[in-house]
Amino acid sequence: MTYRTIILTNAAPVRIIQEDWPVIAHGLHESFDGEYECPANVKLEINIRVRRHADGRTIIYGHYELTTQWVDGHDVCRRAGYLYTDALSPDQLIRAIRKVGDEISAVSAVVQECVSELPPLEI
Repeated sequence: MTYRTIILTNAAPVRIIQEDWPVIAHGLHESFDGEYECPANVKLEINIRVRRHADGRTIIYGHYELTTQWVDGHDVCRRAGYLYTDALSPDQLIRAIRKVGDEISAVSAVVQECVSELPPLEI
């Protein structure tokens, strides 16, 4: 079993068994100022993930992390996350992803990538 602790907004962190909470959607942006990640002076990583338990509970969470090696630079880390105990409609799920994106100041491409990875609707 692999455990993961997820930071939530305005609630205590939750600890899950990853295998019981598969990722159903994920948006990611990574950038750095060097050819390789190791010598980078500035690194940016933005992640938004949606995990759903078999019983319908859903966790939507994300983080924005900017690290710098510059003398006058400042590292920035923002986290947001929400646990939903009731099943979410597709519209509610998308609003929740956008809410997390807004709270961590994610670029819209990360939010859209996460939304586009949601399971497709049958119409």
